[in-house]
Amino acid sequence: MLIRRLATWVALGVAALLVLGSLVPAAELQGGSPSDVLLDLGPYFFNPSIVRHRGVYLSTARTAHMKRIDRTNWWFNEAYICMSTSSTFKSVSCRKFDPWQGRFQECLWGNERKVADVDTQGVEDPKLFVWPGKGVYAVFGRKPEALGASPYCKDPIFVQFVVQVVAEEPGGEWSIPRPTELKPGVFAEQLYKRDGKRHAEPIKEKNWMPFVWQEQLMMVHSVFPHRVFRVNSSGIAVQQFVTSSPDLFAPYKDEDIHGGPPLVFVPAAASNTGQAYYLGVFHFFQTFGEGINKVKVYHHYAYRVEAAPPFRVCGVSSEIQLVTRKRSADKQASGWTHQRIWKDTSQTAYISGLFLDGATLHMSYGSSDIDARLLSMSVADMEALFAGSSWDCSGAQVLDSGSGEPLPEGLLAGGAAGGPQQLSAAGRSGGFGGGVARRTEYHRMHRHRRSHHRDHKNMLRLAH
Repeated sequence: MLIRRLATWVALGVAALLVLGSLVPAAELQGGSPSDVLLDLGPYFFNPSIVRHRGVYLSTARTAHMKRIDRTNWWFNEAYICMSTSSTFKSVSCRKFDPWQGRFQECLWGNERKVADVDTQGVEDPKLFVWPGKGVYAVFGRKPEALGASPYCKDPIFVQFVVQVVAEEPGGEWSIPRPTELKPGVFAEQLYKRDGKRHAEPIKEKNWMPFVWQEQLMMVHSVFPHRVFRVNSSGIAVQQFVTSSPDLFAPYKDEDIHGGPPLVFVPAAASNTGQAYYLGVFHFFQTFGEGINKVKVYHHYAYRVEAAPPFRVCGVSSEIQLVTRKRSADKQASGWTHQRIWKDTSQTAYISGLFLDGATLHMSYGSSDIDARLLSMSVADMEALFAGSSWDCSGAQVLDSGSGEPLPEGLLAGGAAGGPQQLSAAGRSGGFGGGVARRTEYHRMHRHRRSHHRDHKNMLRLAH
């Protein structure tokens, strides 16, 4: 069983590290200006996700390579979990992260009439989060299991899973020793509602962003509109809160906004705002060039969320600056290599981990699909990126104030004052549709150009 094996591995690792030296307390990592360091987790490891649990730093990471088989370009992915007493992983022990131990047969993209131009295999981008009192969990993506007579995937063709990787106490409702698929439950019909122009586009569930609120597991399903699911221990969304902040997201109205790492809770005592909040990160990319010269340039922003339902967005930061192996005229000078991926990923970056370690905020990220890096800064430094963005949730429109199963008795049902709390007609009817294709909801509300048709021919292409 995964939990037992990892718990034994962590326990033995901690004992060995204690012999070599004392565990590093979080306080020793505080102070100083923001730092961005390269992590030596392993060859070609990228998209790390770092947390600290019981004095030990854990990180997941991913590798990938491409290979053409017959008429399909395949992405072959492997995931790893690593352990160290240092947040920069100066000394590290890693092992493969495979919750199924090889006993999982994925379905195929494509159909009986046409094989897919692109397909993928394996676990992608496991992201760690700590649930105090329960342990360490991972959320990750992969294709669904092949079930039934057909080997081909049915919608959604890419899904998210959650699994407990280290348990503080055995048993209990949230002991999840085997990967559990995350599903939108009763909200699937409105999310997956199609219009004629999108009829042929397959559905991919990516970047569910977990956080814990009053012992409830929450998942951010989309950033704009901000859709938050409350999920039960079977992985099913049983309640949703949906808000929209058009003024805050106006600068990005033409972008396809994606989620990222788990959200972290920032207590009021650690914040210059005097408010407790959840901190998240979203990203989008812009594509330049054509064919083999096509390159994606990634942009990341932090955003603040009120610490109670309906989880309105209360601020967006300036852009987070990340390091990539940007291609230059002199490739050798830039240090750029394609490693084992054919695409130009020289300007790819992806923040895959977010963790508050005492007063230090760790953002672990993949650089150019070849490096694992760690950007660390104080909470004050992060909040400085919100300069000019005052704490204000009042501009958020509440589209769904908590449809589905009611909150357990005793939990606060309302958020901060200053916004409409009634469920709108659109929220009741599910009239916004298309939650997985996040931009569809925005387009229907704001009627701006439908940029998602630009890459329709390559709709099966994987993107972070």
